[in-house]
Amino acid sequence: QKGISIVGSTSGGIGNIYFTDGVGYKNQGRISYHHADDSLRFQANVAERLRITSAGKVKFGVGDPVASATVELENADPVFLIRDTASTSGDGDCKLAFGNASAYPTAFLSHSWDGTNGGLHFHTRVSGSEYERVNIKASGQIWQYATGGDNQFNSKRTSAAGSNGDYFFHLNAINNSDTTVGTLGFHRDTAVSDARFRIYTCPSGG
Repeated sequence: QKGISIVGSTSGGIGNIYFTDGVGYKNQGRISYHHADDSLRFQANVAERLRITSAGKVKFGVGDPVASATVELENADPVFLIRDTASTSGDGDCKLAFGNASAYPTAFLSHSWDGTNGGLHFHTRVSGSEYERVNIKASGQIWQYATGGDNQFNSKRTSAAGSNGDYFFHLNAINNSDTTVGTLGFHRDTAVSDARFRIYTCPSGG
């Protein structure tokens, strides 16, 4: 293959391309390849802004991404924005999607915007078709949808109940003063193998 090569040591060598205005500011921009860890780094305003590691992981910021991340964004006040070019957006116009080698998308999160109000929509894929499952409306209302089955909402406890019993499902009603005014829950007392559905009203319960 033919091209331009910047040759550096395999142990600590660094190949650089610098950008400068030639007057007061020297080397404000820089693209560098670090042979010690085989990383490619991009610098702006004399600071590293982007790094691609030898494993193909990407970090926006300084340094390597954390081990569990493929892409990491580190900033004082980080914002990851997915922006539609239209003035209004319908469900599915703008997506954060998930998939694998055989299917895309297998699930996705999208938004809607009518020019005044915005909502969030959660979708899953069944037999090649995509269905909305949860809709969080601008008012804060949550709508949940299912295409079939009786168990549309399930709450599963991942550990055993204590000796005095625990709630397997617990829903609190809280007013604008952060006071609980009612609760709804399914409770099991392991000491007597008893299960009961409980409803409480007023702040003190009862």
